[in-house]
Amino acid sequence: MRAANAIPPALAWGEPGSRPTRIPDVMGAVRASLGLGETVPGCVFPQAKRAIVVLVDGMGWSQVGQRLAYARSFLRGAWDSHEPIRTTLPSTTASAITSLMCEAWPGATNMLGYEVVDPSFGPFTLITFTRRGTKTPVPTTGWNRVPTVFERVAKAGGRAVAVAPARFADSGLTLQALKGASMRFAGSIDERVDAALAASRDAQLTYLYFEHLDHVGHKNGWDSPAWLETLDAIDHALAQLARRLPRDTLLVVTADHGMVNPDPASRVDLATSPLATIPVTLGGEPRALHVHVDRGADVEAASSQDRKSVV
Repeated sequence: MRAANAIPPALAWGEPGSRPTRIPDVMGAVRASLGLGETVPGCVFPQAKRAIVVLVDGMGWSQVGQRLAYARSFLRGAWDSHEPIRTTLPSTTASAITSLMCEAWPGATNMLGYEVVDPSFGPFTLITFTRRGTKTPVPTTGWNRVPTVFERVAKAGGRAVAVAPARFADSGLTLQALKGASMRFAGSIDERVDAALAASRDAQLTYLYFEHLDHVGHKNGWDSPAWLETLDAIDHALAQLARRLPRDTLLVVTADHGMVNPDPASRVDLATSPLATIPVTLGGEPRALHVHVDRGADVEAASSQDRKSVV
């Protein structure tokens, strides 16, 4: 490997006996490794002149660990020496990516799930910042007031670049999580690796995003042939990236969340439950609902029926 100080895939890197690494710790530890921030307890990376941080959306520790035969080029070699990190609750993309980039939990960033219910706009998605079921935009300015890692790096005198697909350029999530980044757009997995390497020549921090595994997992299931094929392709790309790293470059590979294939028998249809008789507005997402009781409704009744419906 040409990069003298590059580390293996850093799914988590902590001192023995320290507290578990959490997703808001990662970027702070990267900044510290670059001399652009303070040390993060429990998450320490080697010192480096520059860093490339790769986020593979949906690449859960448990899922990859069960299918390491499809990750032999890169991930498998470092698996035994690393541990999983703790993500957000709910571990949805809008919440987790923003927590990673802002070094803060969703309660601070206001990115509380897939959807939220705002008194002025009603339910809207935090991915696109559009009202539920429509393309009507919701204002993005001021929603997340926590500075991103890109803004922190710039304030410390460094330069930070983000590499992502062009279709995400102006999405609500991008505007919340990637504030302050100098954007570079690329399409295929290999094109993004090339773009990240080019950007790293004069940037202290380069962020590289892959959404492919998450999209295939949602469509076909995490253990489907398409998911395994995509894992293999990303693993090969990571190996190429590692081989081509500039000297004194830190490489960090992480994820925002994992996946499960839900059992249809475990689903609860609230439309057929007693909760449906109480005037409420639902936000969040199916696995982590936000139940907003309408004015004048019996809050105690709603709370009681909700527990009965779920438990």
